[in-house]
Amino acid sequence: MLTPTDILRQTQRKYLDFVAAYCRGEAFFPLPVRFGLPSPSSSLGQLRREIEELWLGSYEFKGYGYRIEFEQRRMRLHGEQRMPVRVWFENDADFLRFIAQTDAFHRLQKDIHGVVVEAPQVEPWIRENGRMLVASLDPGDGRALGLALSALQRRPKPNCFAREIALPGVSGKFIENNLQLIATILRDIESTAWTEGADYHSQLGLRTTPRMLRLMLLDGRREDFGVPHDRFIRPAGVNNVLVVENLRSFLTLPDCSGTLAVFGEGRASQTLTEIGWLSEVRLFYWGDLDPYGFSILAGLRGSFSGVQSVMMDDAAFQKYGGLIAPIPIKHFKISNGFVVEDPSWNRLSSRELAGAQASIQDARVVEGVWYAHGIEQEKIPLAEAANELLQAFSCGLNT
Repeated sequence: MLTPTDILRQTQRKYLDFVAAYCRGEAFFPLPVRFGLPSPSSSLGQLRREIEELWLGSYEFKGYGYRIEFEQRRMRLHGEQRMPVRVWFENDADFLRFIAQTDAFHRLQKDIHGVVVEAPQVEPWIRENGRMLVASLDPGDGRALGLALSALQRRPKPNCFAREIALPGVSGKFIENNLQLIATILRDIESTAWTEGADYHSQLGLRTTPRMLRLMLLDGRREDFGVPHDRFIRPAGVNNVLVVENLRSFLTLPDCSGTLAVFGEGRASQTLTEIGWLSEVRLFYWGDLDPYGFSILAGLRGSFSGVQSVMMDDAAFQKYGGLIAPIPIKHFKISNGFVVEDPSWNRLSSRELAGAQASIQDARVVEGVWYAHGIEQEKIPLAEAANELLQAFSCGLNT
């Protein structure tokens, strides 16, 4: 028989389903709970303890939460006993308070109202995409999202920088920070403000500054420099290229002749795909051991099949398990209370995939935000990271 803690974990996974039903205007309650049955061989004392524990977490005891229906049942070992036969949540108030999401849901309601007031044409999209809204929109940003969508629809393809679009009472960074969500909504509602494009800026007709790549030759001089993306040519004598996602890790790389480091800034799979000569060198990737890091690796491998990962597999996840921390994930699909693997992960090796799967295993939701697990690459001790990198460069093998 499940304990109140078990039921809490089970119920937390239902929050996004509840949000989706709310957005669609569908009934969600009463919500049944699978609570299990005691083992037929349980002692009478154990049976009574399990029933009492279940009752102590219930609406009948706490004044909120799940409700229990009891019936007299005859048991082979213990005769007539008052047994739970049904457990359920009667309404949204009990459900939300039990999983400590009451405030988060009220904020979401306000955000939905804010979006619809400023951009009424988005209401049908919200009805079908409640989960995405929870995962992608920061609490309190509903009105800002509505204003941004309306501004871009009033003036499609503005050919200006995102920060030049003035939104009353909204940070100038909002559109830039929410490009994916804005572009997705405008695409889905078939707005003239969206067209096919290589990236979100081009899809929305927004200008961008020239892309600069930050580089460093690992030849002992420790000098890093920038070059425009379209003028990135292969330096003489370079046979290894290492893409690193985090700045501290980039700045503390070990010396290795013939090796060029590229600061990926979390966008390597987007910014490097057009650099054809990278297929002519040994290309390495070292990023965070988290769902996003593995997706960047998979995206990079979509353009350069020979890219080799360093410290990005199940062995590294286990070795540095003491450094694991919660990682908020906004752009991963959630289904039946579980994080769905990124389809691009089919490009990962078996060991890399095992690490990626470990990062989303037992993911949990807190105030409407899902958290997976990850290890930031800069947390790995410098000496150990340097040794792993130099070994990879010398033998050119996946870790």
